[in-house]
Amino acid sequence: MKRYFVNTPGGQMCYLTEGTGLPLVLFHQSSFSSFEYERIIPILSKKFRVVAPDTLGYGYSDPAPRHWTFLDFVRSQEEFMNALGINNAYVVGHHTGALIAAELAISYPQMVDRLVLSGCAIYEPSTRLDFYHKQSSLPPEGPLPPVEDGSHVIRMWKMQKRENPDSPVDSVHRAMIANFLHYDKKGSDAFTALLGFDIEPRLSMIRKPTLVISGSKDVIQPPLFKPPDTPAKLIPGVKYKLIEGGAILVAYEMPEQFACAILEFLN
Repeated sequence: MKRYFVNTPGGQMCYLTEGTGLPLVLFHQSSFSSFEYERIIPILSKKFRVVAPDTLGYGYSDPAPRHWTFLDFVRSQEEFMNALGINNAYVVGHHTGALIAAELAISYPQMVDRLVLSGCAIYEPSTRLDFYHKQSSLPPEGPLPPVEDGSHVIRMWKMQKRENPDSPVDSVHRAMIANFLHYDKKGSDAFTALLGFDIEPRLSMIRKPTLVISGSKDVIQPPLFKPPDTPAKLIPGVKYKLIEGGAILVAYEMPEQFACAILEFLN
């Protein structure tokens, strides 16, 4: 598995890649990076050319322009794929990455052959708008700007542990680092942009073979979210898979189970 950089109209993007054959592109969630796919790439690369970019504004990619909307982030992934000469691919996304992947299949259907949406969060309308206003009011440094005594590091650790209560220390550690990398860029935030975009009525426009995956321990649960199988009820001809024990970092913590679900669908 190697890390490379490629220039796109939106900025320079970093990506992990391994394998040969048909391209399989993996979109990560906010506020993480392609690190969440490090353990699954060696499994999937036995059959595919796997590519996992750091979305602009995350990981080792350039910051995203402050004015960017959700559709700008979607377009940037299409431009990333074009920059690598990928005209059509199997596309997998998790959380924010799932919604970017879904809109990619709608806005740029020629780019997507099959689609896997994991943890595809559909917010209750009032929740989404409330989150949007709260996120939009954050400073560029994010919810925990650096302070002289370094206490923001402990606060970030506690925040990540609260969001990933069953995760091992390694996962929490990597999640914390990814958050700091993101907020250090002081660019636009894909999660905030997503909250300002109502994607629910658009999901029925997907015309690609689609697998929807949910994790039984994921945070995407009522009352803040609609039931996790909601996208499976909106997308025509969809398949649905529940991964027992799957949480926010399912691809990182349960790579064999996650890869098995993807491979069964693509094969």
